[in-house]
Amino acid sequence: MPLGKGQTKPLNVTKTAKHRIVVGLSWNPAHMPNMMSKVQALVQGKAIHHDLDLSCHIFNALHEPIDVISANPEHAADASGHIYHSGDNKEGIGDGDDEEISVELKDLPRTIHTIIFSVKISSGQSFDEIDNPEIRLADAYTDHNLVSSPINSDDSIGQNLFIFCQIQRDEEDTWQLRHIGDYADLQDIKDMDTYLASIISTT
Repeated sequence: MPLGKGQTKPLNVTKTAKHRIVVGLSWNPAHMPNMMSKVQALVQGKAIHHDLDLSCHIFNALHEPIDVISANPEHAADASGHIYHSGDNKEGIGDGDDEEISVELKDLPRTIHTIIFSVKISSGQSFDEIDNPEIRLADAYTDHNLVSSPINSDDSIGQNLFIFCQIQRDEEDTWQLRHIGDYADLQDIKDMDTYLASIISTT
């Protein structure tokens, strides 16, 4: 049964090797623009291509930020080396996931308590202007999706940030998966860590 927005369930992954999960983001490349479209994009301050970026923010048990993993090479992996980004895809070219973040749950430091996964648009558009944007969290061993979502619903109009889901340790040191599914406008957010910490606080 699909995990609906706002719902939580145990994060059941295959108990082999590193207990790895993967969050994958995909979208289709922008259609080749004509000259008029190029001029309109220039006037509106938008890039011709569509550049989406997958990231995750890491918090301790007090909801204090520890690290962020993103397509930026300086933030490609956390200090432990167990959370890492596949690299930047600026146009959505290629089959399958265009960007991925992997998390090796088995050996994560105990200071890591909550991880929130999000997508932003870096090329000036909003999600309703992107062709077929989708995101999923899967068991990396079986490639079975534990939660997935399109990112171009009616709520996406004019929005350029999507908060996908979070995983969080519980008192028994197991992980819970929560589907958040919220949109926002990056211009309205002064500090991303503070904004995401408030989402943790409401769970």
